[in-house]
Amino acid sequence: MNVHSHQQSTLLEVSLDPLLSFLDGRKDSLLDPLAFAITAEEAGADGLSIYLSAKNANVRQALMQTMSQQFTGRLKINATAIAQTLDIVSEIRPANVCLVAADGGSDERFAPVDVVEDFSLLQSFVSQLHRNGHRSSLFVRPKPEQIQACAESGANAIVLSAERYVQADNNAMRQQALSELQAMAIESIRQGLSVQLSGNFNYQNIVALASLSDVTQINTADAIFARTLSVGWNVAVKEMKAILVRSGLTQRA
Repeated sequence: MNVHSHQQSTLLEVSLDPLLSFLDGRKDSLLDPLAFAITAEEAGADGLSIYLSAKNANVRQALMQTMSQQFTGRLKINATAIAQTLDIVSEIRPANVCLVAADGGSDERFAPVDVVEDFSLLQSFVSQLHRNGHRSSLFVRPKPEQIQACAESGANAIVLSAERYVQADNNAMRQQALSELQAMAIESIRQGLSVQLSGNFNYQNIVALASLSDVTQINTADAIFARTLSVGWNVAVKEMKAILVRSGLTQRA
């Protein structure tokens, strides 16, 4: 896909984290996470992601290894830049690894990295990932200095946090955050980075984000899982994908 055009709709990456957290709390559950992943792809998901945290690493390693074989090139692991990550990733062999920061308030959540402050560590980690045959991305706040540092690190892609847009209290703040994301997406492209967006989107606020130019993929999680409780997993993913497709069609019209 040409990242400078909307000849296709924005790609949808579905995080399996809310589902896995739900299943972790139901030890007697007969639900199969792999079946949910297959269903998500059949419903239109272009990619799948899982957060590899210190808490869940041992539990999810076998699942992620199976998924990386089943979904070659379409599974992304979100992980912190620690030695344990390299060891596990070398066994799982995912195509993509996104470096994130641990959320101090939750073992199931992650936060943007500060590429400027931790540049040496992240650049070294990106290099090791590339030597092992993995593509890399960095999850960052949409700031010019973070984008420049991300490009200098050698990462293949940048994942911009859209939480400021999601958490905006009024339309003026939302529009300002949206304009910031568009400007940072354009700057990321100029720096040679593929651009993705990530945040706690719902089925309404994702529409404007899907219409931004130069964004190739949107990564979302909680809204689809919440919607699943009323319409089912298959339909929830289909509905979200349909929004992205319609946004792409609108851009081409």
